Amino acid sequence: MRELVMLGSPVLDPLGGHTGVLRVARPLARLSAVGLPGLLAEDCLTGTCFDQNIAALAERLQVPAIAIYSREDAIAPWRSCLDPCAECVEVRSTHTGMDLYRVLKRRLAHWADDSRQSTMKRARQRTHEART
Repeated sequence: MRELVMLGSPVLDPLGGHTGVLRVARPLARLSAVGLPGLLAEDCLTGTCFDQNIAALAERLQVPAIAIYSREDAIAPWRSCLDPCAECVEVRSTHTGMDLYRVLKRRLAHWADDSRQSTMKRARQRTHEART
């Protein structure tokens, strides 16, 4: 089983974060347009790429997910990080200082245990089927 962790991810409004983020993204898109590889394309800010990503974000998640957010985050507005399909967990930190391990330790252990139990159950079923 796969799990998804969204760390300060403004999934409800990807371009609604701090204005400084867009001030950096737009020049990166211009550099990409003149041939600098590996950067953000303008299409991802306003075109088909953006539309496809918004549509994908609107779909219901198919895996267990945790959305970690902070009201103190000066980059991603906390309300835009509250994915309705995820377990939302508030932390007290800046955008770059989120203590992922402390928040996720128990949840990841639970997910790993569930996954291990599912794997063992499937193995027992295969063994039983092979014997009959």
